[in-house]
Amino acid sequence: MTATVEQTAGRSIRIPLRPGLILACAVVVVLVSWVSIAFRLPWIIAAIAMLLAVLVTVWGTLSAIVRRSLFVAPLAICLVAAGNPATLAGLGSYVERHAGVLSVTLDRGIVLWAKYPGIAGWDAPTDPQPVDTIALAKNVQRALRTAIGSLTTAYGWAWQIGDGDVGVTPIPNGFGGNSMFERVDAPRWTTDAFDGSDEQRAAAIATAEASAAELGLTQASDTAGAVDTGDGTRSWSADSQTLTLTITGSRVTLTYVGGPFLSTLSLPGEFETASSGYAGLPLPPTIVTPDVP
Repeated sequence: MTATVEQTAGRSIRIPLRPGLILACAVVVVLVSWVSIAFRLPWIIAAIAMLLAVLVTVWGTLSAIVRRSLFVAPLAICLVAAGNPATLAGLGSYVERHAGVLSVTLDRGIVLWAKYPGIAGWDAPTDPQPVDTIALAKNVQRALRTAIGSLTTAYGWAWQIGDGDVGVTPIPNGFGGNSMFERVDAPRWTTDAFDGSDEQRAAAIATAEASAAELGLTQASDTAGAVDTGDGTRSWSADSQTLTLTITGSRVTLTYVGGPFLSTLSLPGEFETASSGYAGLPLPPTIVTPDVP
């Protein structure tokens, strides 16, 4: 059966209203929508699918009225209502917020990426060993406070503590969950009391170097300028740890960051076991950018 739509020129367009054909078109629209969302195709594909969903909805409504289709035409309307790109995108956002990134594979079924043990964009070392990050954080605090106390006692410097994460923090995996790795951050210590003299400059450098040595950080490098003679930045690093001294005008800053470290709660070999479930799978796009030191 067809419906006739009158035109201003006196001609008419005959629209086929067969419910089976409409249902088939609805299925195609839903498939296109799923593919456009799953593979993040260009927005124009989703826009076309949404337009087709509207047309199928109107088409199915006419069929339900004219043909008195009580099941097939309404089913087509329900399919495009639940399977158009806008609905799927909203559903996908809801799932990502509450369950993380999901992907479907033929051999492994649904893959829950929120449980991914690694960090997107960072290659974990082979056979990483757990690190007692809590003990490390305490050692870092002690070393920095020793340096700050020494300079304060010698020159009466007043220090400010900066904002930001302090202590041991899990590193997100990028897919809606936490990895098995952690980072260690110390407060940013800053003073504006440096008078620019060679004596204070040498003391600041020697104190920072002593704190670095206490933490086993022996690889020194100037990453900007030259702190021995003027403004600049010097870092001491080793074993995924970095202590940094920055001198800019009258300002002296000491910072420390370490990681990624395999959590001390992990058992030896646990990371490899957890990673094996994701071996060979391409990483999906991240929903959070991991903050890797």
